[in-house]
Amino acid sequence: MKYRFLPLALGVVLWASCSKEEDPQSCNNCTDSGRYSQALFTEVEVDSLQYDATHNLWMNIYTPKDDSATDRRVVLLAHGGAFVSGNRNNPVMVDYATRLAEYGYVAISYDYRLASSPFMMIDSVQSLYVVANALADGNTVLEQVIASHASGNPHGIDPDKIALAGNSAGAVLSLHMGHMDQNDAVSTNLQAAIDSAGGWSAMHDPTSSNRVKAVISLAGGIVNPSWLNANGPELIMAHGTWDNIVPYGCGHVLNNSPSAMELCGSEPIATQADAIGLENASLIFPELQHCPWNNSSALADQVFDFLTPELKAAMD
Repeated sequence: MKYRFLPLALGVVLWASCSKEEDPQSCNNCTDSGRYSQALFTEVEVDSLQYDATHNLWMNIYTPKDDSATDRRVVLLAHGGAFVSGNRNNPVMVDYATRLAEYGYVAISYDYRLASSPFMMIDSVQSLYVVANALADGNTVLEQVIASHASGNPHGIDPDKIALAGNSAGAVLSLHMGHMDQNDAVSTNLQAAIDSAGGWSAMHDPTSSNRVKAVISLAGGIVNPSWLNANGPELIMAHGTWDNIVPYGCGHVLNNSPSAMELCGSEPIATQADAIGLENASLIFPELQHCPWNNSSALADQVFDFLTPELKAAMD
């Protein structure tokens, strides 16, 4: 387990994992010249692609401009919004996707299906159906991205080096995509929700391949930490200890609403990961609430500077 603690008063200045030794510059195929370790590209191209016409779901694909590499690592980004709001153009996703592309990644921010009513998310049963649909959508994006490599590789990716990332609800989605599988003891209600979304075949199976190397969870949680797989993707997490939406420990989400689903956040996830020998790293914000980086550019920088070296190491 790796921890970084940022005290409330000094959090914005105490720690940064990587320094920019020189100004960003344009770069062609710079895998051996700092790619994934620093910003090497000054311009980023963004293409939009509809991946599900039935539900009108799109993804935005961020790539470094004038980059000749054809084997770039991929990060799939899922936005926050409590599964009731948000889309691929969420400001946090746009910011991080742009930065990742500047570092040489292909970053993909995608839509997923949301609850038809916000009241669904304070119902512990109905919310499972919403999350299951989102998991199926995330898997569709993942499968289409992987398949693109065998269809001309238009995005210049390495299909064997992929990370799942998300903020808040998107982190919940990414954690379950990366570690939940049909061998886990899920509840009857969750199984019914998965069946409604297309069954286990519609979900990503993390036991079937090792293409997903890391899960980045920014204020995320999982229903049961025992679902973590020792051979699964490494965990890179950030969380406020006073998170009132997705608990840092275990509890009901959304201000501890007693009728809402229960999730376990970064603290019990890290404890379980250590117990099974799964690599993990956490950036902890003591006495801060949900996603403090959403409204602070300084904290957003701290989170990005924390996750980039961990992400590179997980994919090396």
